[in-house]
Amino acid sequence: MSALIKSCSAALPRARFLSAGFIASQVQKANYTEGAIGKAGGSFKEKENALENKYIHDQEMAKIKKLQEQLAAAQDSVDSVKNELKEHVDKMSKQQK
Repeated sequence: MSALIKSCSAALPRARFLSAGFIASQVQKANYTEGAIGKAGGSFKEKENALENKYIHDQEMAKIKKLQEQLAAAQDSVDSVKNELKEHVDKMSKQQK
């Protein structure tokens, strides 16, 4: 059995194993590059930053609107349950009298 494993492993190309630290450093470098426009600077960079900020702001506002709608729906549900509970308590108190 071990001869079969050795022959299979010899046939497969050797994989390059990278340390977690090396991979993390490469990912960090890739995430913090600004690209050609960022390196050039000037008005192009300012415009790009403004567009990115506007996009992020619009996305956050959409999330806030969605959360507000969910909150309103949850509040309506809570109000409905409170009304049902009040009606049930009133009905039970009338029956006890």
